[in-house]
Amino acid sequence: MRSLVALLVLIGTVAPAAAEEGPWSAPSWYLGATERRGDVVLTTAMYVSPARGHSVVDLHCTRQDLRTKAVSRRRVRAAAQMAQGLWCGDGRALGRWCVDLREGAPLTWYGPTPCASGPAQFGTGD
Repeated sequence: MRSLVALLVLIGTVAPAAAEEGPWSAPSWYLGATERRGDVVLTTAMYVSPARGHSVVDLHCTRQDLRTKAVSRRRVRAAAQMAQGLWCGDGRALGRWCVDLREGAPLTWYGPTPCASGPAQFGTGD
């Protein structure tokens, strides 16, 4: 019985640490995604910093037309936080998003957006 209790205590202390592994456990980190729609390439870049009770996100969305070489960029400051196991935020005019904090998880946007959806790539800039 004591060994079962010790095992449960060990699992309880290791599981939270494992959940925090990854670039998002660093004070500042990056999330990016790229999506191609025909002759248009969309790119999302999020530079994330901690704040009290949420994350501050410097959100950049780029649209490049491969035919005309025209590039348009939009940037906003956004807030994000964990909600029901997903990291979600509101980029106001750029839209709302959610993503699971794991490499390759789908970055999903809700509503019209000039930003890229797709597999998330994370980093710390190191």
